[in-house]
Amino acid sequence: MKRFQSPRTSCRRRNLSKISRMAAMALVIPMATACFQCRHAHTDEKAPSGVVAWGRNLSGELGVEKDGTIKRKPPVWVVGSDKKGRFDNVAAVAVGFCSVALRDDGTVWTWGDESDRYWPVKVVGPGGEGCLTDIYGIAACQNHYLAARQDGTVWSWGYDNFAGMLGDGTQRLASRIPVQVVGPGGTGHLEGIVAVAVGDSHCLAVRDDGTVWAWGCNCSGQLGDGTRSDERRTPVQVVGPGGKGHLTDITAVAAGNDHSLALGKDGSVWAWGSNWVGELGIGTETRQCAAPSQVVGPGGKGHLTGITAVAAWDISMALRKDGALWVWGPNWKGELGDGTTIQRSSPVRVAGAASEAYLANVVAMAAGFDHSLAVRQDGTVWVWGGDLPAQLGIERKLKAHSPRVPVQMIGLGGAGCLKYVSAVAAGFRHHLAIVGPTSPIKLHARSDPLPMDDHPAQDTTTPELKKGIEVQRTTRFD
Repeated sequence: MKRFQSPRTSCRRRNLSKISRMAAMALVIPMATACFQCRHAHTDEKAPSGVVAWGRNLSGELGVEKDGTIKRKPPVWVVGSDKKGRFDNVAAVAVGFCSVALRDDGTVWTWGDESDRYWPVKVVGPGGEGCLTDIYGIAACQNHYLAARQDGTVWSWGYDNFAGMLGDGTQRLASRIPVQVVGPGGTGHLEGIVAVAVGDSHCLAVRDDGTVWAWGCNCSGQLGDGTRSDERRTPVQVVGPGGKGHLTDITAVAAGNDHSLALGKDGSVWAWGSNWVGELGIGTETRQCAAPSQVVGPGGKGHLTGITAVAAWDISMALRKDGALWVWGPNWKGELGDGTTIQRSSPVRVAGAASEAYLANVVAMAAGFDHSLAVRQDGTVWVWGGDLPAQLGIERKLKAHSPRVPVQMIGLGGAGCLKYVSAVAAGFRHHLAIVGPTSPIKLHARSDPLPMDDHPAQDTTTPELKKGIEVQRTTRFD
């Protein structure tokens, strides 16, 4: 089935003439990464631990030396930074065109870039000096990356600044080293940030006062400032429902293709931006919303409540505190997992496998390109949707074309099933998972600790962190 295209020309397409040929080729890929961590997944301290990867491996993004195989269905261990052993002591993972990991010492590591570097290397510090440190949240999308520091600042790098995604107020096309995101209007720097997310062409951040800030492309109103201006190169504040006041009491955000989600402190979900395929979940055919609207409940009745985490790509996902997973939006390849390919403008629950009516006991989820992933409390991984380059990691006999309901992912070497998973990250055509418990980040004491959330947080993982950093697009640390 041919994918629906909005009649409105996107910021990305209008700006292709501004970037290099190599970058333009990369921009046909809509998005990358969704990462989610949870301490509730079952892990075994005696089992091997580290990061595993599967899917496409054109540039070493799976963390294994290229051997002519461009895709891998069974997951493989990501090699250590010394090209030996396994890459371990990882707190979070994210996926762009390359792979990204946050280690427990607050450093950020990447592999699988255009130089075919398959082993993890540290991200350099500001000005190219030393390395980026004191990080406790990462986000990635295509060629753009964000890191949130313990001091509440946000750092940005990558090749996607055609619409201002760097957030530094400049017209530069790219930055190979981290630059600091500036404050509103380009004054000072963005501070007090406790959650970040990256979408196809825009970025989101939550402040410790519960307000939401956005920058980048705004052609569909995805920045939520009440307008549909082409771009914002410095952060703007998201307005409140109906364009009145400002959105408040937000604890986490998720950035999709051209839409945005925000999780309220009370477990409500708010959405704005493009709604051409129902991705806002507001139960109407309104094509675009430049201000937040509350996501409706199943069947369009009432509102969705009790949510502890959100994720987005083309579709939108919400995890309820009882372990139920709700989804809405396009469904071309069965990525909603409800057993159909019917588009949904209001939430439906992901179907179960075998004798189960619904997928239950979900503790983590990730939205990828035309497919979805979920981790259950027993540490197993379940996948559904498109499977072009074996990205789902499932047996061919189980796949048929593209599974419309969850199927269990195979294990290392193709034996059994993948177990003891505590975090997943979904990308365009490759994916990462942390096997074994995530490593708590070693934070320095700060004089102004971030406030705790008071709503249930099924998706928490490291209690040492005072407030959640959204690790693109669903991970929260509390």
